[in-house]
Amino acid sequence: IRTRVAAGSRPAARATSRRRIAASRAAKRLGGEAISSGEVRAAASMLMRPNESVEGLIDRSLRLALLTLGWLARGAVGPAGKKSLPLAVGYGLLAHPAFNIGICGSPSPEFLKAALAEAGRVDGGAQLVSLGEFIPLEGRYLPCVCTSGEAELILTSGKIQLLIAGPGTDPSVLELCRTLNIPSAAATDAKSIRILAARAKESQGAWTPAPFNPQLPPVEETEAPGSMALLAESFKKTPAKKLALLGGPDHPYHSLGWIPTEVAPALLGKGLAVSSWGDSALWMVKKGLAAQEMKSPVQVLGGQRAPVLALKALAASGRLKDLQGACFTGLKSCQDLAVALGISVLGLKVNVAVPLPLWGSEKVRDFLREKLAALGGSLTHYDHPARADEILDWFTQ
Repeated sequence: IRTRVAAGSRPAARATSRRRIAASRAAKRLGGEAISSGEVRAAASMLMRPNESVEGLIDRSLRLALLTLGWLARGAVGPAGKKSLPLAVGYGLLAHPAFNIGICGSPSPEFLKAALAEAGRVDGGAQLVSLGEFIPLEGRYLPCVCTSGEAELILTSGKIQLLIAGPGTDPSVLELCRTLNIPSAAATDAKSIRILAARAKESQGAWTPAPFNPQLPPVEETEAPGSMALLAESFKKTPAKKLALLGGPDHPYHSLGWIPTEVAPALLGKGLAVSSWGDSALWMVKKGLAAQEMKSPVQVLGGQRAPVLALKALAASGRLKDLQGACFTGLKSCQDLAVALGISVLGLKVNVAVPLPLWGSEKVRDFLREKLAALGGSLTHYDHPARADEILDWFTQ
């Protein structure tokens, strides 16, 4: 996994060299040849041959995990250069009297800019709000009304008059919009914004406000580093001797927000610096754990690429050795699992707080544990939704 290093930056160069050595060592122990995009074709071929051994399938899965990290690392530099991106989170954003346009998934920046321009032309004004995604736009993150697990609740409130669905939007969200007669459209063509705005205006006339008046919590605000360099500087400056990565999407196995808002304060109380991403980070922001006035605020990292961005920043800052582990509070996609596996393949300690499909096979579990141990890493997973105290013990013992 390679990164560009500025000339004369010796600590960063050493960190890059160590990452290359770790990735190269892992690749040799997982089949010998260098990791390449051919892993995808080889994996597909193995899946069509049911006589493949468990060992062969696991080795191929771990090589795919390394490839995933490599691809993500190429783009994990941050969306705003040397600046921090302001982020506002909370139900209170819906108290805005303007027309609310909800954004799901990951629309292109060009589409979002066009949407923002058209929102300004809607009678009475309109605002774009994210329904659980970290979406950078014009030097800030879009105001985030809720986490991804709360998107359906927000739609039923009647406070979202139009939904723009980018790639990665949950199909259930679109189906709910159809049921509730909320206009929705895919974010694929920026030229369609004018049509969407016209539909929004039509629905505005027929829309009756729902009695949705949240009392607490209010809108909370924080900032997230806009680049890997800025994040590395933050890691370098933190006085905490130990660091923890705790993040991930909402998951139906856990009560929404329970794990991040229980474990993070306990880790902070034990003197660890906590960094988070995804829905877990949004819950921590809503809890006030990332407020800048706090003595040791949680570091908000961003969305899907955040764990890889954090690893690059930790290596560049020389703090990777202080990382006590990375815990994924949930898994939303195959990519999340691949990232978790890839991090453990690089020799780090990883925890997945929800059961994995492989739990039923003792042979698979034992081989995976032995293989990762030989690479210097570990993957802790459970046959039940992990409790907060189990995750806390895993970090601290």
